[in-house]
Formats: sequence, structure tokens, C-alpha cells
Amino acid sequence: NFHADLAVHDFESGASTVITDGMADVASPAFDPEGKYLYFAASTNSGPVQVGLNMTSQEHPYRAGLYAAVLAADGESPLAPRTGDEETDEDNGDADEDEEKNGNGKKKKGDKKDETPRVVIDFEGIQARIVGLPVAEGNYGSLQVAGDGNLFYIESPQPGESNPPP
Repeated sequence: NFHADLAVHDFESGASTVITDGMADVASPAFDPEGKYLYFAASTNSGPVQVGLNMTSQEHPYRAGLYAAVLAADGESPLAPRTGDEETDEDNGDADEDEEKNGNGKKKKGDKKDETPRVVIDFEGIQARIVGLPVAEGNYGSLQVAGDGNLFYIESPQPGESNPPP
């Protein structure tokens, strides 16, 4: 069906595991910095635009949604409701012991090193933990996740499209 699946490769074991079901064309995967989610774009109507030069596909623009796979079996959805309670700091707002202020008055971390988190994926039931993100369908690509967890992407029109998505 010319659809691309999403597969995860474990470099330690050499095993690859497909985590999508082949019913959608998956593109542009991106892990979040904490290793909790795998974001990607996926389209279930991409068939007409997948097969070479076919002018009948011109009025069938590629439309994909954005999705997040929750990698841990006990992980929380990125769309889970947040409480309105503010988090309290045990030291009443004082700087942590390992933080100090630089010349601009901004805090900087002391001797802590930025470590890449170890990503643990529970493959059993992962398809049930894929959630659609609340964005309109479009032609999405170049997904990237910032250090604070914000998802960025590029939405492009299909060249020659005269039937834009609603």
C-alpha cells in the first residue's frame, strides 16, 4: 500500500520493532527530551499521492494528523488534564544548593551534566497508547521537540492544491 510504518531499532540488541499497524503512512518521528513520548505525523488517506505522477491525485491533498506514542506502559498521556494547583518548592523559592547566579542575575546549574535519558519502551499495548494531538489535518513534516517539551513542526501546502483541508 506504499505506506511507511514506524519502527524502533534497539542498537544494543540489534532488534527492530514496528509500532504502527500499516494502515497509515507515518512520517517525521521525534522523541521528546525526557524519552517519554515519540511524536510523529500519520495519514490514512495518502494512497492517491503515493504512486508516482498521477494527475488524478492533484485534488487529493496529503492530509496527516499529529500523534504521540506514550512509551511506558504506566506513562501519562501528553493530553492528560493538569491540576490548577501550583507546585511548591520545599525551600520556599530559594535557589537549589547546586545553582548559583551568574553576572546577569540568571540562575545557572552548577556541576550537573546534561545526560541523555535512557529511553524505555514497553512495546506490549503500545498501539493503544498512541494519542491524536489536537491539530487540524495538514501536510506536516520536520517534527522537532524543544528542551522544554514543546513540539514544533512545519506545515506545507501541497503544490498545485486547490482543495485545501477544512
